[in-house]
Amino acid sequence: MALEHPVVCEQIGHRPLFIGSSRAAAEGTTEETFSDVVTVSSYALPLTTECIPLIDGAGVEYSQFKKAVEATREAYQRGGKVLVQCEVGMSRSAAIIATVLAVEEAKTFEEALEEVQRYRQRAAPRQPLRECAKQYLREEADSSDSLLG
Repeated sequence: MALEHPVVCEQIGHRPLFIGSSRAAAEGTTEETFSDVVTVSSYALPLTTECIPLIDGAGVEYSQFKKAVEATREAYQRGGKVLVQCEVGMSRSAAIIATVLAVEEAKTFEEALEEVQRYRQRAAPRQPLRECAKQYLREEADSSDSLLG
């Protein structure tokens, strides 16, 4: 377990939602106190409340991606401060947060990602994660349509 990257912990606007690096989930590295820490890298850290490992690129399992999005949505809906963290706070955590914002705020994935990038300029999910996000959003739209119709 290497923690050589700098501490990244950025709040996404006024929301109680934060994007971070692995160091943000280590005790004493940030002034923030989180009710939930969703870790999407391969190992849990001291502050992790939910660890759902995601591959950062080809080979990412959609079922794991969906699980991470749903864990984050549930935590976000409870209203406490939520940190989503991966190794450097660029790809996996950005994909999860942008997907959550897209669903919760009725945005496209690209619009939600632009919002994340306002606060974490280096946010850049790899293509396989973007594809998982779009699949999740399609399924959510289909589920909403079936409930309405």
